[in-house]
Amino acid sequence: MNRLEHSILKNLVYNEEFTRKVLPFIAQEYFSDVTEKLVFNEIREFVNQYKNLPTHEALVINFTEKKN
Repeated sequence: MNRLEHSILKNLVYNEEFTRKVLPFIAQEYFSDVTEKLVFNEIREFVNQYKNLPTHEALVINFTEKKN
């Protein structure tokens, strides 16, 4: 069963209308899992920087670059 946090992250990547309406009101503290917090921060930074939704590939690239 999907957790609420997982559904939120999924919609932040695949649903632009949801992202535009909800992102300003979500904080990383709402996510209990460290990985979910990292994914949320990547999505938020990407949207703030590029004013567009990140693709799955873009998130993977960003994580790979930050890992180095």
